[in-house]
Amino acid sequence: MRHLRVTLTPNLAITVIALMTLMLHMIFWHLPLLDLGALQTSVQDENFSDQNFYLYAASALCHASSWTSDDLYVTWSATGVVGYLAYGCEVFGTEYFYVILNPILIVMSFGLVIVAGRTLGLKPRIPLLSLISIPYTLLTLSLPGKEIISMAGTMSCVAGLMLLECSGKRALGFLAIAAGIALIAVNRMHEAGAMALFVVLWLTGTIKSPISMLVFFAAASYFANGVLGFVGLDQKATSLTDEVLWSGSSEGKSVDLDGISDLLRSDNFFLHALLGVLRVLAVLASPLSSLVTPATVSDFSYFIFRDLSQRLRLIDLILIVYVIYLVAASPKYHLPIAHRRLYALMPLLFLFMIYVISFFGISQKSRYIFQYTPLLLLWLWLFAPNQSPKISTTEINCQSQPEILRSDETPYPS
Repeated sequence: MRHLRVTLTPNLAITVIALMTLMLHMIFWHLPLLDLGALQTSVQDENFSDQNFYLYAASALCHASSWTSDDLYVTWSATGVVGYLAYGCEVFGTEYFYVILNPILIVMSFGLVIVAGRTLGLKPRIPLLSLISIPYTLLTLSLPGKEIISMAGTMSCVAGLMLLECSGKRALGFLAIAAGIALIAVNRMHEAGAMALFVVLWLTGTIKSPISMLVFFAAASYFANGVLGFVGLDQKATSLTDEVLWSGSSEGKSVDLDGISDLLRSDNFFLHALLGVLRVLAVLASPLSSLVTPATVSDFSYFIFRDLSQRLRLIDLILIVYVIYLVAASPKYHLPIAHRRLYALMPLLFLFMIYVISFFGISQKSRYIFQYTPLLLLWLWLFAPNQSPKISTTEINCQSQPEILRSDETPYPS
């Protein structure tokens, strides 16, 4: 079915991403919630989501006679996203500015990595099927939530790590990494800490050794357990699945997998580190819970907003599995030696972040999967087998001016 393969140029891909995010936002978020009168909620309502509360808090600040940065703290780890929404509201005159600005930020973040890739001599080809296969991810990144900020910071860090491969671009690379971590820190401190840790492990080469990583995380487990004990918390995992209500009633229930969740923790620090592999698999598999959770159409708008949109996650999950398969398959054998090392960067970052984020529990962690899906796809496009010369050079060819892509170049086979 080669005649059905459509490959996008970067500019056309940008247009497709922007249009898809707008469409998904309006169909699965704005219009259903507007009909329910719940586009903004004055409390963190479990029937809806934290984003509804963030939007309410930001809107209240935006329309207040006066407020300061101290007012941005309205709930745990929300200062960054509420600030983004409140300041954006003041600049654009509406709290719904993010519907337009979020796709632009997504595209700009993609552009950072694409430019860094071109600097290294990589030329991405973007299959249309890839973009239309991540509906839940694009929906998530179009909402008034934290994901867009984390994605922008993560892409800045990845672009920085790529630029460090060029001796003449290292200052710019470190600047991009610092900016990315700072952006993530405003949004989620624990995620920023994990990113900073990954950068150190990547630059020192520690992350390539499974034994070194096991010892490291066992020691980290011991240290973190002591810190949590000091502040009166513990590391017990709670629930494997996201607490999602499938009907319009607060009596809705998610799949109860607490028993399995308890098996994925241990007071033995080495064992707890080893169980991290199973926690990663559990988080990756958690979207499958929607297959065994009955849907109740008590209100059609609520059904569209909550149940149907959540089931879009399955489409994304299928694509993630496919991407991981392709990443693990043939491309690395066609890459220059220098590129083979860099090729492992994004897959390792994805698994590392899921590992660290799920270290103290796996409840409501599946949202991080979809946050990193676009980067996994972008990595696959950058390192498409036919885009790199089949030579064994040990030096990366850093270009002072990124090569402009021609429209007649051979597309990456989908």
